[in-house]
Amino acid sequence: MLVEGRRNLLVELVNRHEFDCIYLQETIKSEFRRRELDRFAGRKHMEWSWVPCSGHSGGMLMGIDK
Repeated sequence: MLVEGRRNLLVELVNRHEFDCIYLQETIKSEFRRRELDRFAGRKHMEWSWVPCSGHSGGMLMGIDK
């Protein structure tokens, strides 16, 4: 699971480098809230999809700038 420090680092990296796509693996999350995804996107308008974790491992998050 993303802890607050890692989450802040991700937001900072996306804002600094203006990525067109984001892919995270081993998220260990079964779902994401819209507010959380909007924060990851920074100033981008991302389309999101994810694969939920299986138990306490796995999970993927993918985002592409519209």
